[in-house]
Amino acid sequence: MVLSVAISGCASRPYATLQPVAQTVPGAHAVDMLVATTRARSDVPGVVFSGERGEGLTMENIIVSIPPDAVRKPGAVI
Repeated sequence: MVLSVAISGCASRPYATLQPVAQTVPGAHAVDMLVATTRARSDVPGVVFSGERGEGLTMENIIVSIPPDAVRKPGAVI
């Protein structure tokens, strides 16, 4: 068990992905954002943009659900 914990500490973090959900936590609020970037779109499901440069400015509308303060630590992403 100690070995598995030690090895998991060396694992990389999950790649930044967006996971669509049908429902949100009661009390959550949605933030509608317009994102502008010069990054290229990604072919990977759940990843909107890649780390590669795009051909120009790309815009995307995304909605992010923010859980209520009672169930999250302000400033924390996870």
